[in-house]
Amino acid sequence: MKIIIIKVLFFCLIPLGSVALYFSIKLLRKKFRGDLITEFSFLRNETNFIVDQPGNYAVWYKAVAFKKNILYTKKPRVINLKTKEPLKIRISLFGPRVNNFDTGVKEMYHFYAEKGEYTISLEDALKFKRALYNAIPNLDKGISDSRAIVQVNKKHSGFFMIFSILAIVFSVLLIIGGFLIGLLADQIFI
Repeated sequence: MKIIIIKVLFFCLIPLGSVALYFSIKLLRKKFRGDLITEFSFLRNETNFIVDQPGNYAVWYKAVAFKKNILYTKKPRVINLKTKEPLKIRISLFGPRVNNFDTGVKEMYHFYAEKGEYTISLEDALKFKRALYNAIPNLDKGISDSRAIVQVNKKHSGFFMIFSILAIVFSVLLIIGGFLIGLLADQIFI
């Protein structure tokens, strides 16, 4: 009777681990995408947006995956509409990227913004980037450029990413451990 209770307890870890896995994957997805503030087409080249709370924000480039795209030769410029001051924009060296084999989304830049109204526009990047872009042959001209989109998202700290990865590992261990120990309980707990 005692072994059956132990088996049931360990098998209960499987649904508990499944729920924890669901929420930790949801947390990881939120880290990668953040809360969308605004988005605009590369062809439009500029838009206004409102920041409700001060914090770090990220500029993401969304384009056709595995294609040459002129969007990567552009650098965003964010200006506070009230003070007319440009914000300091930093390159995201290890920014997250998401690819679904049709479109790719990558965090390219990030900046800090106070509460207020801002405008974001695209300007030419360094000559090196443009020269690199021109050196790559393009097989289907114009198709990938027309689908390019710039997004501004709320940036989450790296702590969320580390925490969610650890939560995923812990959830998987709960599922596997609950299943294996539940099966082997009569041999382990003699």
